[in-house]
This record gives sequence, C-alpha cells and structure tokens, in this order.
Amino acid sequence: QHSDLASFLTDAKRRGLDEKSTFFTGTRYEYLVAARLARYGFSLTRVGKTSDYGIDLLGDWTIPSPSPSASAYSSVVIRVLIQCKGGDQRIGPHLIRELEGSFAGAPPGWRGGGVLGLLVGERGATRGVREALGRADVAMGYVCCEGAATGGGGRVRQMLWNQRAEELGLGGLSVGVR
Repeated sequence: QHSDLASFLTDAKRRGLDEKSTFFTGTRYEYLVAARLARYGFSLTRVGKTSDYGIDLLGDWTIPSPSPSASAYSSVVIRVLIQCKGGDQRIGPHLIRELEGSFAGAPPGWRGGGVLGLLVGERGATRGVREALGRADVAMGYVCCEGAATGGGGRVRQMLWNQRAEELGLGGLSVGVR
C-alpha cells in the first residue's frame, strides 16, 4: 500500500492513522531516512514486518571510489541493514549491541561478511556509541539524520563507522558538510 514517504503519508491520511502513534512516527522516519540516504548512493527498501530482528531498511550503498587512473572512478557496492531510532529517545551503546544482534536474523544475501549495519537516530553519536562501534565484531556505523523531533528536515548531520566497515571499502572516505 505504500513504498515511499509520499505514498505512506497518502495512505495514512486515507486510513485516518493517528499521527502521534509510534507506528506512524516510526514509519515516517524510516521512509525519510531512506529518501535522505538515497542522496548518498543508498538504495533501500523498508522491511517493516514482525520478526524482522529490528531491521527497518535493507539495501545497497554504492560508493564512488577513485580508480588507479586519476581521471576515472569505479564504485564499491556494500550490502546494508539499517535500524532507525527516530524521536527523542536516547541513543546509547545498548542500541549498537541490539543492531549487532540483528545480523543473526538478516535475510539471505545480508548474512556473513560484506554487510554493513547502520544505526540511524536523530541525535549525534555519544561517546558510548562511538566506543561500542569500536568494540563491535562486525562492520557497523552510525548516522544522525534529523526527523520530526529535531526539526523534521531530514538533514544528515553525521556519519561514522568502525574499522571493520573501513575494511569493506569505507577506508579513506569521509563525510563533510557543504
């Protein structure tokens, strides 16, 4: 019935969904995150079902990378699974551990090596989150993406990842503000 933010909002209005419900706010944030991350080369699909191990979005991240010849670019494609935590909730190390556990329930194609797990929230990463990322045994990162609780604009304010993620092809990549 919905496959992106616009179709979800249309469907929610038609069905008379309570805009303050956790279903509405969570789903809206998931679609907002998918749309904003598309600007950075992500191609994501919302999972949103029971027994999804907390995985909200699945897809690929295509990252341009310089090729050996200075004038050409190739790309690296990384499988990603994403948990979204919109709203005012505190983003702490426990959520990094929760995301790490979601790898076990990932669907075929998103299991094993070569997969990056991202936690997305509306607040910047705390010291505890950064430390938990560093301790994780799998490729993981954190993205701060504004939502309704922080002004609703959907601006990506922060992206960081651990050493295992750098080994997937993120080494030397940095994210800046224009």
